[in-house]
Amino acid sequence: MVITLPKVCADRQSENMEKFSESELPLNQDGSVYHLHLKKGQLAQTIFLVSDPNYVHLFSQHFDKITFEMNQREFITHTGRYKGKDISVISTGIGVDNMEIVIQEADLIFNIDLKQRVRVRDITSLKFINLNLAESLQEDVAPGTKIVAEYAIGFDNLISFYQLEQHKDEKRLSGLLMESVKAEQIPYCVKGSGQLKEQFFDKETCIEGNVVTVPGFYAPRGRKLRLAPENKNFFRDLALFHSRSFWLTHFDLETAGLYAFARMLGHKAITISLISSNLATGKVVRDVHHKFERFLHEIQEKI
Repeated sequence: MVITLPKVCADRQSENMEKFSESELPLNQDGSVYHLHLKKGQLAQTIFLVSDPNYVHLFSQHFDKITFEMNQREFITHTGRYKGKDISVISTGIGVDNMEIVIQEADLIFNIDLKQRVRVRDITSLKFINLNLAESLQEDVAPGTKIVAEYAIGFDNLISFYQLEQHKDEKRLSGLLMESVKAEQIPYCVKGSGQLKEQFFDKETCIEGNVVTVPGFYAPRGRKLRLAPENKNFFRDLALFHSRSFWLTHFDLETAGLYAFARMLGHKAITISLISSNLATGKVVRDVHHKFERFLHEIQEKI
């Protein structure tokens, strides 16, 4: 599928077709991409993402046929056929930095000629569906809720190393949020794919929300153990923040980075989460592993 690229990506595509050096584009001895150990033909254009390597098998066990497997570090990949379609599932590990590796290297497989070390002329657009466990910051979003992230707010600093183009409404929300929570840095805001949201969002069993991606599990989510958060009002300010009908609903560790990389590279992405706990009420899901396995299969049925 040939796509129209975002301006920044299109500008890069128009640069001279220089070869990438071995240090700029590191590959393994067999020619596979550095971390994922994948080559062309081993990854589908529709890619499901899970953070925990143990969840890859829970997803791929329903494939009609598994055609390829790769286990490398925390990155496990299964590619196969399901309902007559080619799909892949990859474990990303935790955090926006890991998401950078997965999305960048998946893109390399399709959009860089790895033998010649040059960009391909026609860009292939990929679909990323991220399925994760998340934590609610609103009292009325109960554990066990399924929630699709329309917007993602990122408080990590990784995206500051890239040229992310934000839409007007995203810039407005970022500015308002920075002022409201008195953040040290300007958070970035990115909207997910409307097309994928329409495909995988079931209004009978799922709600819409807006996720906050933070770079840690403890203090960034307001947890006070032996180390207390430096900004004691961060959680409260996030929960209270709203602009018109826009409210922040839950925390995770990857979605803002996923949405940002997808936009910059010309791909589509959406995150659907199962709420494992409510940080406002202290309630949690019991037997979360079993419930998440069912959640994975429910989403898979929408392919």
